[in-house]
Amino acid sequence: MKEKLKAFLRLAPTVVLQFLQSLALRIRTLFRKKRRIVLIGTPEYGNLGDHLIALGELQWLHDHFPDDTVREFTHETLLRDHRLRLLRAQLRRQDILFLQGGGNMNDKYMNCEMIRRAVIRHRPKNRIILFPQSLSYAQTPQAQQIKKETAALYDAHPALTILAREETSFRTAQEMFPHLRTLLVPDMAAYLFGTVAPSENVPRSGITLCLRTDAERYYSSRELTDLFQTLSETDEVRVSGTNLFHTIPIAQRPAYVQAFVDMFSKRKLVVTDRFHGIIFAVLARTPCIALRSSDHKIVDGLMWFRDLPGVFFAETPEDVPRLAKIACEMGAQPQADLGRYFTKLYDDLQLDPEGK
Repeated sequence: MKEKLKAFLRLAPTVVLQFLQSLALRIRTLFRKKRRIVLIGTPEYGNLGDHLIALGELQWLHDHFPDDTVREFTHETLLRDHRLRLLRAQLRRQDILFLQGGGNMNDKYMNCEMIRRAVIRHRPKNRIILFPQSLSYAQTPQAQQIKKETAALYDAHPALTILAREETSFRTAQEMFPHLRTLLVPDMAAYLFGTVAPSENVPRSGITLCLRTDAERYYSSRELTDLFQTLSETDEVRVSGTNLFHTIPIAQRPAYVQAFVDMFSKRKLVVTDRFHGIIFAVLARTPCIALRSSDHKIVDGLMWFRDLPGVFFAETPEDVPRLAKIACEMGAQPQADLGRYFTKLYDDLQLDPEGK
């Protein structure tokens, strides 16, 4: 009992402060007439792939809602917002809510899932769109229970649209959410093709291995070490990754993304098992060889790049050296363009001037 009282007293000042802040925001919101387009759950954590997605999402929102105010609430801000009081205090019924896309709709990244659930539960009258996600749940009892709970909550929302970023996720979404509208759309980072570009006329040399180090890695450390050694016999090889071990303030997000694109643009080839490793390579106009990950993100996600001659898929690490000989001779690649899918997305969402 004493421990519970101590815990309450520690939290009480924060809860009271947030209550007073939310009250002030709610009063101010009552007098706001202009609709807001609200992007929820963007990163400050150091995953550059998620920052790339956020840039694409924000660019798409600004391009397609020029007369509305676009607001961003980060993942970290919402984790500090008790019961999302401060977020909810700033929303009105006419506002359209967009949830951050990516590859975290599964049983691994529950912080992201808890934020989505809170928004969907507390805003039943708002139009909500979940930006393109990969859906993947393990066959364990715990993972299947999470999937069941997610399906029940989401499917009950009267105005939620689910965007899936590859075929397997699209079919999973249709199965989980039979009463919701589901659409198949490329990852929002691909909206930046033609917008984010590498430095011009930079000499290219060497190979970069951009590899996972987490549970989504498919190949063993030994297999990847062997690949590094084999490629090093004929070229200079560096190892990189899209996960930084520090936060990235949103004001610095464009600079970090541009720096990573520029780094890839100096290489003859990128070999990666990260989905956004592929997109960074395409933005850098650098040939890329994709290796599978533990789920379907890479194998299915390559559907959007099948027309790009500089994007290859290696069935095994042993196939990489052969493909590398071809790719390293290709030089800078043409700029990719998936704009037609994102133009169609706005039409498919059927967002009228009132956001209904």
